[in-house]
Amino acid sequence: MKAYVASGNFKRVINSDLGKKDIVLKVFLDHLTGSEVLDEYVYFDERGCRDYVSADKGTIVWDTGDILEECYHILDQSNDEDFDE
Repeated sequence: MKAYVASGNFKRVINSDLGKKDIVLKVFLDHLTGSEVLDEYVYFDERGCRDYVSADKGTIVWDTGDILEECYHILDQSNDEDFDE
């Protein structure tokens, strides 16, 4: 499935067979650099990048803080040596 993930000025398109939330977690873990300005929410849609203006009933929305917390727990449990720096 082709999926669009957006939050603030962070926007990514990914092709994946993962679950929807897993796609968002993967995109955040693989592509966030720390220089992005994130919105309060993360928008997931299969029809294109969405934001608070363009989101509709087909858009899945998660709290950005919740997604970042899950990413933190995933990294904390991994053996990624760069995480502790």
